[in-house]
Amino acid sequence: MSDVKEKVAEVVDSVKEPLEVALIDIVQSSVKAKDFLVSELPEVVEQLLMWQFWYNLIWFVGSVGVLFFSWKQIKKLYKNCRDDNWKDDNVVIPNSIGMILLGIPFLIALVEGINLVWLQIWVAPKVYLIEYLTSLTK
Repeated sequence: MSDVKEKVAEVVDSVKEPLEVALIDIVQSSVKAKDFLVSELPEVVEQLLMWQFWYNLIWFVGSVGVLFFSWKQIKKLYKNCRDDNWKDDNVVIPNSIGMILLGIPFLIALVEGINLVWLQIWVAPKVYLIEYLTSLTK
């Protein structure tokens, strides 16, 4: 029985030192990772803000362009239908279809594209970050 206890103690002693070394390595690498994250966090936040700003600004400008183009074309088609051509089905039907088809991107751009997130990032970036973080936790 004492022989078994000695062997168990011997095995525990032989494993104890490598486990201590492994634990120290894990703790040190965790500290290095934490230090890296803390040092890089401001740059990551800056890059996130820049990306969101330009992404939303490009969508905004594109949506305004789609709205402007669609509105001009719809007005042109409507005027064409209204100018003494409203009795001619060869003019009214294609123009009506064109107005409907141009109205779809107009409505999509109006609903989805017109946002002021880019302006919020420019004017109040801390407020945007708070809202962004709360949206991530939901």
